[in-house]
Amino acid sequence: MTTNSRLSQLNNDGPLLNPDQDKLYRSPFAEHLAQSIRSIDPSEGFVFALTGPWGSGKTTVLNFTEKLLEDRYRERNNPIVIVHFNAWWLSGSDRLLQDFFKQFRSSINQKGTGIVEDLSSLSDFLTKYSAGLEPLPYIGKFAAVVHRLGKVKAAREADINGLRQRIDEELRKFPGRIVVVVDDLDRLRPDEIRLVFRLVKAVANFPRTIYLLAYDEPVVIRAVGDNDPQAGREYLDKIVQLPLALPTPDRSSLGELFSQGLEEILAGTQEHLLDQAELYSLYWEAIDDLLMTPRHITRFLNLLRATYPLVRGEVNAVDFIGIQALRQFAPTMYAFIANNKATFC
Repeated sequence: MTTNSRLSQLNNDGPLLNPDQDKLYRSPFAEHLAQSIRSIDPSEGFVFALTGPWGSGKTTVLNFTEKLLEDRYRERNNPIVIVHFNAWWLSGSDRLLQDFFKQFRSSINQKGTGIVEDLSSLSDFLTKYSAGLEPLPYIGKFAAVVHRLGKVKAAREADINGLRQRIDEELRKFPGRIVVVVDDLDRLRPDEIRLVFRLVKAVANFPRTIYLLAYDEPVVIRAVGDNDPQAGREYLDKIVQLPLALPTPDRSSLGELFSQGLEEILAGTQEHLLDQAELYSLYWEAIDDLLMTPRHITRFLNLLRATYPLVRGEVNAVDFIGIQALRQFAPTMYAFIANNKATFC
């Protein structure tokens, strides 16, 4: 097998898009989440949080939920608008507010969705509102200038309050609901995480608007609490009304997923180089405890797909899998063995 053909079989570790692709029984959880979003009263806004560790499949569940909302719960007299806010794409925190409203406006102005007319007057109000929320420019420290700045600020606050009332009025006329999805919050720097939550706190009570945040909870708690866990949790409790922990994948399902991939990789291996009893022992006594998330499985299988064809027929397959497990999950030990071959061989 050539290098190109081996690499073409690698899994890109991307999230799944359709519940029909589900192998870890995440679609029932997504179904429950979609039903909750569809049935909840959004009159004053609502904030869901989907929490789970890195690589546990949060984005996949978000994709499943969106697909279910679009396919099963879309009604002409009760439409759903999905707004994707990818905060970690931003070039700087100073653009956070502007980009949020830009994506919000873009989603509600989609052509061919049947919702443009319902929200046609909202876009202009959002543009002015986001501009009004920008920080005032620095114009000096003299007393007269400060006095003038105070008048400007008071006038602007009055305008902002008026715009907010108009936005609320327009949103209350909308017969459906707007779902704002914010994924990968834990990829941001701590100061950026705090900015996103301040933004959500500022706009969380938009009528007819539901927020769905996805993040690794310990990471976010440390960020918003400035490394004070209790303060961080209390802060989140003031913003998130319903946190939902992503269920841990069933161990047998993860094992089956790994087994299917490994079987493809080992296909064609001679019997005397692949002892099934030894492979079984290696998996249950060592590797099983290392494969805690779908991402762990994908990354390990990719390593084997890229390396095993190079030595197929020349090494004991079980020994090779064990060594590659050290390479993936215990690189310091792997390097120690590589640098002390005489001791181990």
